[in-house]
Formats: sequence, C-alpha cells, structure tokens
Amino acid sequence: MIKPYYEDSWVQIFLGDCREILPQLKDKSVDLVLTDPPYGIGVSSSNKGGDGGRKARERNRLVCYDDSPSNLQQLIAQFIPATRALSNCVVVCAGIKTLMYYPQPDWIVAWIYENKNLFSPYGFNNWTPLLCYGKDPFQQARRGNAPLAVKTDVIIDNTPPEQNGHPTPKPTSFISKAIQRFSVNEGDLILDPFLGSGTTLVCAKKLGRKAIGIEIEEKYCRIAVERLRQSVMKLELD
Repeated sequence: MIKPYYEDSWVQIFLGDCREILPQLKDKSVDLVLTDPPYGIGVSSSNKGGDGGRKARERNRLVCYDDSPSNLQQLIAQFIPATRALSNCVVVCAGIKTLMYYPQPDWIVAWIYENKNLFSPYGFNNWTPLLCYGKDPFQQARRGNAPLAVKTDVIIDNTPPEQNGHPTPKPTSFISKAIQRFSVNEGDLILDPFLGSGTTLVCAKKLGRKAIGIEIEEKYCRIAVERLRQSVMKLELD
C-alpha cells in the first residue's frame, strides 16, 4: 500500500489515481463509499455551459483531466466495480444527463435544493440524484424495528457551499446529512475516492466516523489537509 499523503487518528488521504489505489484496499473493509465523481459534461474545450461550464474548464485546467462523456464512461467502468468490492453500500452523486453511463443502481435518493435554480432542458433543476448500490444500511442494521429502520429517500439541503479553493465543492451541511443517512454507527469507515477539497473527510471526522480520501491533484490534497487541521482546532476549542 502506498504511503498516505496525510493521516491522523481519524482520517487518511492518498494522493493519486483512485483506479490505482482502490485495488490496494481490502475487500469489504469499508462501511460506506460516498463520493462525487466528475460529471462528464463535455464543455472543456468550448465556451458553452454557463457557470457550470466555466467551473468545468477551470477544474480541467487545474487537474489536467478532460471531463468528457467518453472519459467519464471509462472512469465509471473501473471505479464502480472497485468500490462495490470494498463496501456493501456505495452512494454516488451523479449528473442527471449522465445517469445512463452508470450501472443500474438499487435505488436513487434525491438531494433537493430550492435555492439554486440551475437551468436545464426542462426548466430549472432543483435536485441531484444519489445512486445507491447495495442495501440500505439502516434497514439491514435495524431490520424489523420500524420506524428506526425506515428512512426517507430525500435529502433536503439549501445551504450554499463554502468557497475553499475548489471550483465545485459540495456544502458541508449536505455531506453531513448524507453521511448520517447512509452510515448507521459512529466509528464507521467512509471512503471518498474523488476527495476534492476534503469535505467528506471533514464531515466524517466531526460526526465521529473514520474516513479515507483519494485525490489525484495535490493542490486539493493541501486544501483538504488545511481544512482537517482547522476542524481539529475547532473541535478542541468547543
């Protein structure tokens, strides 16, 4: 196993391509995979796509990754089987227009936001699909103990993301809600193979979960480490 870029008693960060690092992890060693991979929106070489296109071009420039549909299909074909080998629950934040690239999920949970109003071919887009592979962890852990075993398949969060140097961060409030929806126990191990600026690890640590993140761009690893160190200071002061 390669040496972590950063680690403490709660989290590890690995710098590199997740397709090379994931096979080095032990099968079924992770309680939850929660991740936000590229969206394959294919606007890296044009001026189309509005604000989303601008962010995609900035992300491509920074990480030298062409976020094209064909590249995303190749990425999915590799990382979905690899993550499913590691965990019984894999949750992927996916783009609506690229859902057909993914293997059929066992269910789709909706992240609903009422304040973004992103333009789409059918009006304003106010939700993002979370593709769920595997059985619901709460129903598995608390089978027969309704209502504790029954959770909604909607996550509502309107909080804007923090600006932390990454072009497309997810709100910490949303990621925290997602962790609490799919992770039953404190001490669970959560994996994010597309770590970005580290939001999943920051939220996992604050919620008493252990976590592993993989990120291909060192700039974002540095941002993630700084955020984790700040979160430790905040916890110590609370």
